[in-house]
Amino acid sequence: MTPENKIDSETWYVLQKIKEEYLRTKTSEPIKYEVKFYGYQEPSAPKSENEVKTLEKLEDVGAIKIIKKEEVPSEYYFETIFYYLKIIKEKFNELYTKFQKKYDIKYQRL
Repeated sequence: MTPENKIDSETWYVLQKIKEEYLRTKTSEPIKYEVKFYGYQEPSAPKSENEVKTLEKLEDVGAIKIIKKEEVPSEYYFETIFYYLKIIKEKFNELYTKFQKKYDIKYQRL
């Protein structure tokens, strides 16, 4: 797998996870996005560190705004980080559509 394909796959995973949480969240509230560093991970999930970098990149390109970050520490490490996000709908939809087309999935807007 090329680096570009790996990054695209990880980005698509994060975009879908954000969209799923968006659909479950009240319109007036920020989206809660969880990154687990220990415990069960979905087989299709990127490494936790890469998931964090992808969120930061999505913020960098203007698709989301990270409002707040809460770290849940254990004695020696972070178990989970919760990100509270605001979606920038126009840019988010643009990226989501691009990846839907790439992965040949039916288009849906927020």
